[in-house]
Amino acid sequence: LSDAEAVRAVWLNPRPRADSVVFAPDLRYAPRRVIGAGFAIDGDYGPLGWVGLTDRRMFHDRVEGALRGTLGEFRQDIELSARRAYENPEFEASPIVGLTYGHEQVRLFAPNGDELPRSTIPDIREVVLRFGWEVPFGPRFGLRSGAVARRWLGDPAAPGVTYASGLAARLTGSWPAQRRTLVADAEATTAYIRATVVASALLERGRLKLTPTLRAAWMNEQAPPHLRLPLGDRDGFAGLRIGERLGVAQLYAATDASWGLFGPIDAVVSVMVGQSALDAGRPLAGDWITGARLGLGAETPVGPLRLQYGFNDAQRNLWFLRLGRWF
Repeated sequence: LSDAEAVRAVWLNPRPRADSVVFAPDLRYAPRRVIGAGFAIDGDYGPLGWVGLTDRRMFHDRVEGALRGTLGEFRQDIELSARRAYENPEFEASPIVGLTYGHEQVRLFAPNGDELPRSTIPDIREVVLRFGWEVPFGPRFGLRSGAVARRWLGDPAAPGVTYASGLAARLTGSWPAQRRTLVADAEATTAYIRATVVASALLERGRLKLTPTLRAAWMNEQAPPHLRLPLGDRDGFAGLRIGERLGVAQLYAATDASWGLFGPIDAVVSVMVGQSALDAGRPLAGDWITGARLGLGAETPVGPLRLQYGFNDAQRNLWFLRLGRWF
């Protein structure tokens, strides 16, 4: 029952009887509908918020539905999805379907870090339809695979390309005891091919916490700009703007080291190295860069807070300020 999402709590209600104990279990079921919201603020990218609704019986007693919307300065989307409702989805396969409408402006930068005017950057509107199967392999692994179709509205995502269809898959692995995670994505369509792998872990000893991360990505040159990854992805790179060094092949490694000072305040040092290539045939041909961020971090009621000064061996430096978990 501890793994069943439909059950929120179990009260055993023990009562003495003669020389034994009698239990009268009382199941407290999770609510049918759950509404959630969150936000994050980045000193360079700006604010980003989301709101979502999950209904365990949205369309039928056996169908679970979810509605989620994201609102930010450069990205907005709304997604409706449905899957079969199970009390314990960790051990039962389910068909899934999802429909997304999104609008995204892809930030572009000059070599010196100056952001290009909004009138010159890609402005992409798309409709994405996904359907397939979600197959769990126990509590640690899960595979989601199926078909994907994308339709770009207005300006095409790539010259002369307004539609793409194909297959997509995502493999996730989680080891809670060791605090390790693995996420691998692959997508092959009529317009592009892309694949990413991200592995991370959390190591603790006393007041010291280490969080190493390794990311590798590859896609062909036909991949639209909003599906390409900037160096460092969501967290960016020390000394660079969020979204810089957008490429088709990336290799990146980083480690966050934090030391508890007092209360929720930590001293945080982040070191990183990576490259982002523009030639899919030469995935390691990008300019390698090494950087670091030094500063403070804290856990707050609305999420983690990070204030760091970043610099790199390309003679670039920039403050990094973020409140909340980026998504």
